Amino acid sequence: MGGNDAGLIPLAQQCVEYGLTNRSCKAAHVRGGADDITAAFAVAEPKIEAVITAVRARAARDVRILIVNYLEAVPDNGRGCFPTVPVLPMDSAWFTQKFRQLNAMLATAARHQNAQLVDTYTPSIGHNVCTPAPTRYVEFVGVVSSNPAFSLAAPLHPNIGGAHAQARAVIAAVARR
Repeated sequence: MGGNDAGLIPLAQQCVEYGLTNRSCKAAHVRGGADDITAAFAVAEPKIEAVITAVRARAARDVRILIVNYLEAVPDNGRGCFPTVPVLPMDSAWFTQKFRQLNAMLATAARHQNAQLVDTYTPSIGHNVCTPAPTRYVEFVGVVSSNPAFSLAAPLHPNIGGAHAQARAVIAAVARR
């Protein structure tokens, strides 16, 4: 929940399509100072909080709910890696802001519902779609995957390295009790 509710995958696809034709996807989503992706996050937050509430209602009284945030999918450098990932630099910077907003929204939802946020973003910095396959934690369309042969790698989702990094963060959070 979160990124899918806000349409991040279609947004990424659009940013690539627009980048290939030298158009800005940010301009298509920010009009008159209103950003429709930010608005989508605002709509997704109460949904996430409702799921946390529902889980808590069905769980044992002493349940500990962990909310896992998103890996660094796109570089946090404000430039991206055009043309390797054909998103215009200004759009890459904006898309990075959207991931930061998404993670901030998840942190707020966790805080509001007394759940624990597991930060997978920070330890994944430097393992984004612009990094070489052996070090990349997040996959992108059209690049060589770090996943084992014949396995799927969904765009902007963790590959095997990212899944292992997230698992390490969750295991460490569980151990901290």
